[in-house]
Amino acid sequence: MALHLTTPVVRRQHRLTLLLSLSLLALLLPTRGWAQCNQLVWYDEFNTAALDTTKWKVIVGDGCPTLCGFGNAELQNYRAQNLVVGGGNLTINTRLETTTAPSGNTYQYSSGKIESKVAGLGKLQTFKYGRIEARMQLPSAGGIWPAFWMLADPSNWPYTGEIDIMEAKHKNPNSVTGTAIGNAGGGNPYFASRTYSAGVDLSTGFHVYALEWGPDVLRFYVDGNLYNTVTPQTAAGAFPFNDNQFYLILNAAVGGPGSGYTGYIQPTPGDYPTQTLVDYVRVYKGTYNYAVIGDGAVYQNEQYKNYRIDAIAGAAYNWTVPAGASIVSGQGTNTISVNWGTTAGNVAVTVTTSGCTTNTYTKAVTMSPALTVEKVFEDFQSNRFLTYGTRTGTLTQAVANPGSAAPNTSTAVGRYVRNPSETYDVMYVQGLTVGNANDFAQGRKKVYVDVYSSAPVGSRVTMQFENGAVTTATNFPLGRHSSYKAFTTRQNAWETLEFDYEQTIDAGTSIFAINNVAFLFEPGLNTANTFYFDNVQVKTMPTPPTVATDVLENYDGTSRISYDAAITNGTYTANFANPSATGVNTSAHVAKYVRNSTQTYDVLFFNAGPPGTVITDAGKFKDQTYQLQLDLYTDAPVGTTVRITLQNKAAAAPTGSYPAGRNSTYLAQTTVQNGWQTLTLSFDTSPDAGTSNLAIDQLAVLFNGNTNTGNTYYLDNLKVIKHVADPTYTAGTLYEDYQATHNISYQTANGTYQATQANPSATGINTSSSVGKYTRNAASTYDALTFASAAVKDGGLFKTGDKVFAMDVYTSAPVGTVISWQLESSAASLPGNYPAGRHSIYQSVVRQTNTWHTLTFTYASTPDGSTTDVSVDRIVFLFAPNSTGGDVYYFDNLRSLNKVGTAPTNVAPTVSLTSPASGATFTAPASITISANAADSDGTVSKVDFYNGATLLNSDTTSPYSYTWTGVAAGTYSITAKATDNSGAVTTSTAVSVTVSPAATGQAIPGTIQAESYSAMLGIQTETTTDTGGGLNVGYIDAGDYLDYAVNVATAGTYTVGFRVASLSGGGQAQLRNSAGTTLGSVAIGATGDWQTWQTVNTTVTLTAGAQTLRVYAAAGGWNLNWISFATAATNAAPTVSLTSPANGATSTAPSSITISANATDTDGTVSSVAFYQGTTLLNTDTTAPYSYSWTNVAAGTYSITAKATDNAGAVTTSAVVSVTVSTAQAGTYCATTTDFSYGAVSSGGNVTFTFHPLGATVGGNLAILYLRAGTTGTYPGYTMTKNTAGDFTYTLALATGTLTNLYFTYQYGAGGPERNTAATPFTYTAGAACTQARGVLATVATSSGLVAGAAYPNPVTNQLTVELRGTSAHSLTLRDLRGAVVRELAVEAGRPSTALNLSKLAAGVYLLTISSAEGQEVRKIVKE
Repeated sequence: MALHLTTPVVRRQHRLTLLLSLSLLALLLPTRGWAQCNQLVWYDEFNTAALDTTKWKVIVGDGCPTLCGFGNAELQNYRAQNLVVGGGNLTINTRLETTTAPSGNTYQYSSGKIESKVAGLGKLQTFKYGRIEARMQLPSAGGIWPAFWMLADPSNWPYTGEIDIMEAKHKNPNSVTGTAIGNAGGGNPYFASRTYSAGVDLSTGFHVYALEWGPDVLRFYVDGNLYNTVTPQTAAGAFPFNDNQFYLILNAAVGGPGSGYTGYIQPTPGDYPTQTLVDYVRVYKGTYNYAVIGDGAVYQNEQYKNYRIDAIAGAAYNWTVPAGASIVSGQGTNTISVNWGTTAGNVAVTVTTSGCTTNTYTKAVTMSPALTVEKVFEDFQSNRFLTYGTRTGTLTQAVANPGSAAPNTSTAVGRYVRNPSETYDVMYVQGLTVGNANDFAQGRKKVYVDVYSSAPVGSRVTMQFENGAVTTATNFPLGRHSSYKAFTTRQNAWETLEFDYEQTIDAGTSIFAINNVAFLFEPGLNTANTFYFDNVQVKTMPTPPTVATDVLENYDGTSRISYDAAITNGTYTANFANPSATGVNTSAHVAKYVRNSTQTYDVLFFNAGPPGTVITDAGKFKDQTYQLQLDLYTDAPVGTTVRITLQNKAAAAPTGSYPAGRNSTYLAQTTVQNGWQTLTLSFDTSPDAGTSNLAIDQLAVLFNGNTNTGNTYYLDNLKVIKHVADPTYTAGTLYEDYQATHNISYQTANGTYQATQANPSATGINTSSSVGKYTRNAASTYDALTFASAAVKDGGLFKTGDKVFAMDVYTSAPVGTVISWQLESSAASLPGNYPAGRHSIYQSVVRQTNTWHTLTFTYASTPDGSTTDVSVDRIVFLFAPNSTGGDVYYFDNLRSLNKVGTAPTNVAPTVSLTSPASGATFTAPASITISANAADSDGTVSKVDFYNGATLLNSDTTSPYSYTWTGVAAGTYSITAKATDNSGAVTTSTAVSVTVSPAATGQAIPGTIQAESYSAMLGIQTETTTDTGGGLNVGYIDAGDYLDYAVNVATAGTYTVGFRVASLSGGGQAQLRNSAGTTLGSVAIGATGDWQTWQTVNTTVTLTAGAQTLRVYAAAGGWNLNWISFATAATNAAPTVSLTSPANGATSTAPSSITISANATDTDGTVSSVAFYQGTTLLNTDTTAPYSYSWTNVAAGTYSITAKATDNAGAVTTSAVVSVTVSTAQAGTYCATTTDFSYGAVSSGGNVTFTFHPLGATVGGNLAILYLRAGTTGTYPGYTMTKNTAGDFTYTLALATGTLTNLYFTYQYGAGGPERNTAATPFTYTAGAACTQARGVLATVATSSGLVAGAAYPNPVTNQLTVELRGTSAHSLTLRDLRGAVVRELAVEAGRPSTALNLSKLAAGVYLLTISSAEGQEVRKIVKE
């Protein structure tokens, strides 16, 4: 508050103005061009005097006992004291200091952490969708881990997700990561992460870290650069980011040996303290909040499928659907109902809001063949197959339909009223026949339910398949096989919910054991909403036909597998007489197996040749393109399980190795006892997903597992049935033949790669003269050979099998050796960040040794679904991954093959806008050049269309693709480019938002701007001025207040800015800033004697041309402003200046008096002042010639003296440096010595110079404060001492001779160490007295005089340290570590010649041993090994 505010009325008026100004701030904050009417919904600019605890919850402690170390083995204790707001920033201070957390645990590091909260309610402030951004300057220290991130509330990590908007680590960070974390299955997290390499040290300046979050998408930005996009399609598991509210977190952790993100290493103590600065945090609502929500995959002729967009106030909606589909209801609203035909396509809505940009939102919808109704289980009329078990809400069956209309016109329905006291309200249903749960998990079957609910649109309903014999209320996740989810799209209207697979909860629950289905209405909430339901039914895909059969064993002549007697548990007899040659099996010979009743898990093993030769690809069994089938006759009861595991024998062999080597298991249940039946096994689980699909060489058959039964099983006709014929291929693209074609280029390898080598055997399928040669590095478990290539931009076709990779191979490696072909993006795939950037993996196996043969590579997995086809630019080969062989591989003709019988799939073109930049601004009427890059990997680009929203601006048919859009009016525009290829495929670029501002109407520069003509302000008032010209001036200016001025600068250049100011007492400072917040110039405002006594103070600034906003910012308040003038600055010749005394190299004795003199002249004006400096410290300023200053009481040290001359136009010249040395007085000046320091005092001419001399581990500290009082009562004023080049600290005080003083010191214990003080034991000194204690030598460890102790040995020491003692008095020994902590103490009686210390249990390191007696004190450095 300015000093002239005196009355309560004025103070209230100022407060009202302040509140209005803060409200205006929300309107003035940068909005850029992102919004469907952009709206700032939450923010903190950190312009308050302290942290705003109405917006932030301060986290204190170490996470104990709930989650000690916050789950990351972090090394810091969070404290409120480490959070400071000032200068417009939040500062998170991370320090090396010993503190104790509320848990009682002690930590060597402290830091700060805050979470967003709701004012007055004590709960977390959460958000769902929007743009969330923070402008931050990152810390720099080994082990530091700053983060700006979000967690769900309520949180159940990783199921509910985590969003890391920004994480960084270590010293001088030049990159950050943005990550989305969800559940990959079974509570195991996935990390959809990308690293942004900034190319600059992010700890040296501010940068904006942002998330744009909408339905089905997370986009991560740094300074407007998009570097990571996560969607449900690219996430490696469940996508929880549509389902939950998230709160904000800011913190700086310290990682240690248990912290994965920082590399499992110790932090670097010498790098601390360090700071994280946050300029602001802002949350916007805009276009990114919106998307078309509804099913992206439908079935032919599906009816009443609902699509919606969240309601936008004042908006008009126009929907479009593909040909053959029809909008049944809702056109013109934010929700429509669609009846589909037989054609897929886009559902789109164009949203128009008055005064805002028109936007179109699109959802691509795919289509599959229609499902058929397997059974209606409940319609509350004729189909009543369900029974209702335990429920926490209220169920009423067969009530009247509350709103009979399509899609439900039944007369009777069910009603369920949710129990508001239950967070997880559940209704259990029995009788819904599941059969094989994996049919639902893999989408072959679906559950549908008609629902009419009072719950809001978007409410979740979860369905869980459970084994009721296992589940209890407290044993989650046991017995819960899988969960499915649906969301309401209507309120108080009927709709059909389709339950989509969400996750497998307990893979150990048998797929055939489901007897309980749980429905959870609005899980995680406490509501009392009503849900009417009806027509509970299961729909199924048509059963695929069997198109081919591959017999593995029929005991009548075909035998591709062999019985393994060595490891089988029961009794197996091949070629046994059929016990009942009737029904499905009339073979003469079968096999007989008698289960071993002593074995809980009895297994029958068959070997299946070299890996990958019999079972060629387990992946086809997992998706049930292939299925295992066998005939079985048994006396075991109906419902007995039969399980076959496809495995790798070597990996699965070791005892206790489970699940290693077990690629996948398949399950069936018997339906007949003592009769032949054909069992078709369904995929169950993948115990070891790391075992290659191509590494299968063993079948393990388990009859009635987890029992001790001895039944007999006859088996026959074990075979593979194929629902899709094995494909054939024709030649595609040749990538490398080591002769004429070279579409790949070698980059790196673990082993030895040699191109164009002689063919080792030019016969058979390969007679080329030149081939590639690779010798595997036997020391590398994962040996990689990497090539760069721009030839593969259609990776999606290889995933679907429409194309495959192939190459010719000749190798010494054994048959069955796996070779991987991997597609990667070099920009995203970095060492140590797997799976980021790894587009897809394909595998094959060696089928012949030392013979040329062709390998085709089968799709295995997608490590990172967010890596796009077009970003692939690297091919990586792994030879025999997860092994250590040194085999040699010759290869040739690396190529693609095209699947026969598949219509050629056209690869869509790629397109991206290269200009304008996102967020660019223009002035109306604008001319905007729009340019794009477009390419097509399998054809040509026919045209590129440029759009503003849904409006076509222009088309360009030739490269380079561009269009100049002229006469653009003021507004915000969303620009896209659409590329069309020669086959008609279309790709739309990422939208770029630009803003066109109205034509410049600002105040002219050069010229004079009246202070009251501001466009925005904070905290000021106007009043009548008595300055020349009258009118108003601006007053009541406090620190942090500002005034914004809309200006139009005629010409870029340098300007002299005059501030017309008045100040009663001075001390003010005004800054001129641009719209980015950069300070262009500043002036100090001295006292003018009155609030209406005016002076002009000048500074020089450089301005850009054109319309802009300039801000006058009060860095310090207490002044009035009448006007600001801008004049083109004339060229000014700088003054000259030189020091005439002292002479360079002069010496004197402390306390010294040094006369500093200078000559200064100015050729085109006058010298305003000459300032004398010691280093960067101003000593004095002289404004009249001759220019001089007498510097007195100068302590010992070496000093660099300069003079700075300033002329009347503000130009400054600095003289050459003169170096002088002040030596320490040689008289004995130590008055006292402690373990940590000595202090001395020298009196001279009514002054006393005090010296603080660090000892031992105190050396290296950078702080010493003298606290001294005259007399023996009263307070102690403090004086910060100056550190000299010798490492001592000095301070000179005026004290009359004979003055009795008490004094003590506060000091830093070593570099970066904690503070200590001697306040409890002050010293006494009388001014004028001479101290007599001998001066020591400043060293890391105080030198020994030998009067107190002799040798200390052995040194280094392992166990016992012996110390020789001198003198006749008693001794005390104190051993400290380098933190100053006492680790050993020992008192020794007088007369003993030596003593011993047991150091065997101390950690290795350096320690300081202090030995004290009546003769004095000595310090020794001890090294413990």
